[in-house]
Amino acid sequence: IGENTENSILSGVLNGSVAEIDGIITNYKAQFPNIICVLTGGDSEFLAKRLKNSIFTHQNLVLKGLNDILNYNLEKK
Repeated sequence: IGENTENSILSGVLNGSVAEIDGIITNYKAQFPNIICVLTGGDSEFLAKRLKNSIFTHQNLVLKGLNDILNYNLEKK
């Protein structure tokens, strides 16, 4: 809860985003009990700490994947 308008808005956006992500994960887990959820991006670990659901996080998954592709192609030469 914020002490002024700006902090209240920021708190609402953060809490709303966390609730939305948690809700989506809960719905998917109800449909697919063995699902593994992955949260990526720079704020993934920050958000994961606030989620009720446990998920796998990786801040730089896309960059790691691109690097793996590059290394694979370099080895094939």
